[in-house]
Formats: sequence, C-alpha cells, structure tokens
Amino acid sequence: MLVDVSNEDLERLANRVALLVSEDGEADNAGRAVAALARRMGLSGGDLRAWLLSGALGQRYATTDAPKHGGASRDRLEGDIAALQHGLRLTEAQLRNIQSERDALREENGLLIEALDRARSSEQVRNYLGLAVIAAAILGALVLYAGPSLHSVPSVEVQQRPFGSPFLRSGIVRPGGAVVRRMAQTNSLQVTELPSGSRVQVRDIITRDLVQWAEIEVGGVVGFALSSEIEVRDSFGR
Repeated sequence: MLVDVSNEDLERLANRVALLVSEDGEADNAGRAVAALARRMGLSGGDLRAWLLSGALGQRYATTDAPKHGGASRDRLEGDIAALQHGLRLTEAQLRNIQSERDALREENGLLIEALDRARSSEQVRNYLGLAVIAAAILGALVLYAGPSLHSVPSVEVQQRPFGSPFLRSGIVRPGGAVVRRMAQTNSLQVTELPSGSRVQVRDIITRDLVQWAEIEVGGVVGFALSSEIEVRDSFGR
C-alpha cells in the first residue's frame, strides 16, 4: 500500500520511473531498478498502476476543473463589481439628496436674512416715528408754554404826525439799558437788550399787574420794556 511507503521512497521510485524513457541502456537499467525498488518497498504491480493512474487522472481533473474554478472566480468578481456599482449608485443618490438639502438650507437662510433686514427696517421706522412723536410733543409743549408770548403785533391805528412819522411816539433808552421781552411780563421770553441811548418807536404804554410797560419797536423787532427804562420824547398819541 502506498500509505505505508515513505515520501523519500516514493520520490526515489518516481525518479527511477522517469528514467524509463531514457536511452535503451539507461531505460533497461531504470526498469530493473524500478522492479527491485518496488519489491523492496513491498509494492505490487497493481500498486504501481494505481499510483500512476492516480497521478495522471489527478492532473487531468485539475486541468479540467481549472476553467470551472476560473469561471467561479469570474462570477465572484462580477458579483463584487455589481455590488460596488450598486453602492456607488446609492452613494450618488445620497450625495444628490445632501446637495438638495444644502440648496434648501441656503434658500431658507437667504429668506431669513431678508426677514431680519425687513424687521430691522421696520424697527428703525418705528424708532424714527417714536422720535418724531416725541419731538412733536416737545414742540407742542413749547408752543403751549411760549405761545402767549408769540402773539402777533397788534394793529395800530396810524396817525400822521406833522413831520410824516407813522409812529405815535418816539423814545430813547435811559442809562442802564433796557431789556425787551415778548410779553409785558417780567418772566416772559427775552428778545434783546438795548444799550443806553438807543432810539426806539413807542407804540403804546400799558399797565399790567401794577407794572407799566412800553410797547416798542426797534430794528423791526416789537416787544415790551419797562416804561422806567424808556424815556418817551414825544407825547403825541392816542
């Protein structure tokens, strides 16, 4: 049995069998050596025949099955390629979805920025309106406070003087100067101050709260000064 033969003996026997196709002399010697080695190894002719057939048929089967194994490998490779292509398509689809989401986020971001800009503009408009309302309220308060002092110049019935002056009287500011106010009140808004010796036109002399005032005009400005500060030079009048 070949099972009981060592690998070294089988290799030695195979070498002798290979020499059977040599020249006549060597082939004869190889034949006698194979026969002697086979008997020493305890092999029969059937064992040698089975050994040769086993090697030849195994080689044939290996050669015949190679395409089958190659086909299986090719099938596996094709399957791997198909799987990779499928994965690539899935990845591309996911990438397109991500790009779509990115574009949507960009659009939402732009809309949000526009909404914030409109909100800021509206807030600025409200602030301006608030400032305008406050300014109007302050102006109204000032008008209410100072309105009485901004009265229009009363119309004066002009009497012609012999020298043609349209004013009733003339005057001159006494030493110490005069303070001209919009109204005949000591707390009224001050219009100007006149130095001593300034010439004015006196429209009227009135008494208010036991204080005598002179309504005067100087340089186109009409106001009231204490009569003690104005020396009336001409007594023609109403």
